[in-house]
Amino acid sequence: MRKLTDAQRDFLNWLATQPNHTSEWTRNGKRTMRGPKHWTHMKVSGPTSSWLIEKGQLDGIRGLYGPAEFGSRNLYALTDAGRAALAEQEKGDA
Repeated sequence: MRKLTDAQRDFLNWLATQPNHTSEWTRNGKRTMRGPKHWTHMKVSGPTSSWLIEKGQLDGIRGLYGPAEFGSRNLYALTDAGRAALAEQEKGDA
């Protein structure tokens, strides 16, 4: 498995530990409703915090997070592959 960037690792750790209920796509700091070609960042928010990640960082971690289980009250959650990637990263950092 390839090494996660700091931004990818931090985002996945945030998803694993923080409630998140909404997401929006932005371009130049403003919300956009246009398609993926037009947005530059994704902002995921919850009741206690939010996280902004660049689109290029997300491209490398598709499949490591996805829609949360119905009824969990979260929008996104780590997949099994995401949990494994974080565990592998922690092992490599130790």
